[in-house]
Amino acid sequence: APYLDRSELQALQLAMRDAGQGFYVVRPGGVRSRYGPVVYLAPRTPANRAEIGRDMFAEPERHATMASARDENAVRMTGPVRLDAGARGEVPGVVLYAPVYRFGTPATRSARRAALQGWIYAPLDMQAFVEAALRTARRHASLTIRDGLDQGKAGGAVLYSDPAGSGGECHGSEDIFSRNLALDVYGRSW
Repeated sequence: APYLDRSELQALQLAMRDAGQGFYVVRPGGVRSRYGPVVYLAPRTPANRAEIGRDMFAEPERHATMASARDENAVRMTGPVRLDAGARGEVPGVVLYAPVYRFGTPATRSARRAALQGWIYAPLDMQAFVEAALRTARRHASLTIRDGLDQGKAGGAVLYSDPAGSGGECHGSEDIFSRNLALDVYGRSW
């Protein structure tokens, strides 16, 4: 996703139109000082094509994460966001952002802001991601991933939870054994 001011956005729109890609519309509409629109998202599914033009920098949760990645020169991850999964509708997920700078990596925050070219980003459908990661594991326990444990939320927002009856179901509703593990993951507390 490029990091653009208004004139750069207009130049991008003209370049895409001249390349035969049609009229590139940024959503939401409106004039802002900076934009971070989706230009490309793979694979080219209908749901992903519908995301083209979405200004992620206009959304508060994503904006804060993108700015943190830019300023700290580090991969950063959003808290829980809703992702469009096409026929499955919206699903809970997170988005990872890695900053890309012109001319290497600037040493200071102000230089990084001036040199930012954009971000490489990866949206993760948490359900699909965890299920794929653990597909071959024989599990006899259930798993819940919570975000925001450091922000005073009651237990944190649930990013992933095994479906009911997927592990340890023989013991009823009371946990016989339980383990909580706090992790710092790309700027988030899980």
